[in-house]
Amino acid sequence: MTSLQLFSEIYKVSLGKGGQELNNQGPLFIASPGICVLVTILASTILFYNLDITTYGEAIEFAMIIGIGFLVSNTTNIAINPNIPRPLLYSVITSSYHLVGINMTSLILFAMR
Repeated sequence: MTSLQLFSEIYKVSLGKGGQELNNQGPLFIASPGICVLVTILASTILFYNLDITTYGEAIEFAMIIGIGFLVSNTTNIAINPNIPRPLLYSVITSSYHLVGINMTSLILFAMR
């Protein structure tokens, strides 16, 4: 289940397309998010092991620094453009998924150590 399924209408509102059908069913919209997540996981894994994360607390700290410092700030920066009329709403919706995902990734990486 994607953020579009959980928050379908509010997501459309953030894009200025409330009540409209989004044209997001092509292969690009289906495959690309998974590929991007895989790249994020690989980069996080490299950093995680090179930083020698040794406790769950450090794993969460790592996740929040990466999540807020890179994922949230980059999402917000991308959202602030004329094509997204509600950039902060878009950022809150999308960034919350990024934060959950990076925290899950960090906890799983720690558990696999």
